[in-house]
Amino acid sequence: IKRTQPGVFQSLYQQDPRPNEEYQIFPNWIIIDEMPDLEPFYGLDFGYSNDPSVFSKLMEHNGNGYVQTLFYRKKMTNDMIAAQIKKHGIRNEPIYADSAEPKSIEELRRHGLNVIPAVKGPDSILAGILHLQGMRMHVTRDSIHSIEENKYYQWMPGPDGPINKAIDAWNHCKDSERYGFYTRFLEGRQAAALFSQDDFY
Repeated sequence: IKRTQPGVFQSLYQQDPRPNEEYQIFPNWIIIDEMPDLEPFYGLDFGYSNDPSVFSKLMEHNGNGYVQTLFYRKKMTNDMIAAQIKKHGIRNEPIYADSAEPKSIEELRRHGLNVIPAVKGPDSILAGILHLQGMRMHVTRDSIHSIEENKYYQWMPGPDGPINKAIDAWNHCKDSERYGFYTRFLEGRQAAALFSQDDFY
């Protein structure tokens, strides 16, 4: 792997991997001091033993996306996640979470949180990445894990350079961010389509 796929080797097997700028998926995010005054929504990626649970505050306006990581921790139960979310004053705002965890989503809903399953499928990772790449993305300076992942989240290498498939590493913040932005985007498209149909009929 080290010889034939150096990007994979650096991302997965090195204790201190070096970012390969050619393979970076998100190299150009703008670092800001604080979030703007916009309506927030949220993204949640579940983890436990080996992977952290990540909760991200997200905003969008005129093609600009804004990200702040609110927590990034391992060994959080769903009760702990719910309590931590509520500490940020969140009640009914939409939280887009990993739809592969329906039990966790249901448990958080029982805590009174508005948790929505994120869109997932065979092409949803790439589609979500491309959606984020089409935006002008900003991340707060205190979101150290999101900023770090931007350095190391990389495309798989192919014979002639990177291919459109992300390496499954350095992506916990990125997953939470993708769940929120991409699912919200698809919800908007669906609402627009329904509006157009109602208008037509």
